[in-house]
Amino acid sequence: MRLKPDPDCLVRALESTGTAPGDALMIGDAPRDLAAARAAGVAFLGYGRNERKAAALRAAGLEAEDMVDSLRDVLK
Repeated sequence: MRLKPDPDCLVRALESTGTAPGDALMIGDAPRDLAAARAAGVAFLGYGRNERKAAALRAAGLEAEDMVDSLRDVLK
């Protein structure tokens, strides 16, 4: 097993559920999560729970509209 940013764990999860990358969404809080999602062709929602996490995701190229600062926003 390879660790993120290698998409191996994400690809295996998709394969185990029979889910196409275009039908999936990965939520993550680190640039390595974003890189894995992009490499696997999976949509990504950034979880910037504090300014340090949000800044790291922005520095990795994530747009503000693709990020939340609370997972409560996901449940709405």
